[in-house]
Amino acid sequence: HTGTHHSPSHIDHLHTYTLAHWGKVVTRDNLLNGVWGIAYTGSTRTLDTRIASLRKKLGTEAGKIETVHGSGYRYRQEWS
Repeated sequence: HTGTHHSPSHIDHLHTYTLAHWGKVVTRDNLLNGVWGIAYTGSTRTLDTRIASLRKKLGTEAGKIETVHGSGYRYRQEWS
């Protein structure tokens, strides 16, 4: 894998990227390109794994990362 290994820095960058697009749906392709800087053509399960790791890191705030089925992910504007 080139540039897609699992590391804390990728999780932090993913968190920063989703926060920068607060309240907006970010497509899977945009996340892969924005976070890893690649036109990723493999399985998008890599991204799912990173999102799961980010949610775990966020703990009680994990619900702020919302899955928008068929589109991507969104950092929720509302706080629960």
